[in-house]
Amino acid sequence: VVLSLLMPNWYGATATCMPPSETDSRGGILSMFTQLGMDFGSSGLISTSPVSDLMLGILKSRRLRGDVVDEFDLVEVYGAKSRAHAIEELGDHMRVNTTSDGLIEVWVEDRSRERAADMANSLVELLDAFNRETSVGQAQRVRHFIEAALADNRVRLEGAAEELREFQSRQGTVQISEQTRVTLEAVAEL
Repeated sequence: VVLSLLMPNWYGATATCMPPSETDSRGGILSMFTQLGMDFGSSGLISTSPVSDLMLGILKSRRLRGDVVDEFDLVEVYGAKSRAHAIEELGDHMRVNTTSDGLIEVWVEDRSRERAADMANSLVELLDAFNRETSVGQAQRVRHFIEAALADNRVRLEGAAEELREFQSRQGTVQISEQTRVTLEAVAEL
């Protein structure tokens, strides 16, 4: 009892967020097995929510924890030897998981209730910023790919049109649309 009265208070804070919408990214073969009634996700072999698992991994990452350490000066707060030690200690004072409803839950404990709440909220904000950054980057890569494919197709189309014109001039043929028009005029005169 005396020891519990002498120990400093620790406060826990929880922040909950909804993971981004996900498409069935388990792949064609796995989808086929699911349609046949063999759901590997329900047996625990493969995750049924890969996007949520990815978000949990990002929240546990050293990058996000490092950003929180820097934002709240946790090297000083924890009395850690270095930033790396503070990142590890923050990992000991936080948990991330998914709720039964499929939401992502971040729990952080600290000796200050305000700092605990701010750190939990900061982790969710950092996750959102990371998602936005990667989504924009992915969209830009897709746009560049499509633009390059379109330019390549234009070059190939122009080359094919030029080859057709050369073939027509070598063989003495006329355009099919021109032949059709002349034929229709001749039939109309008859």
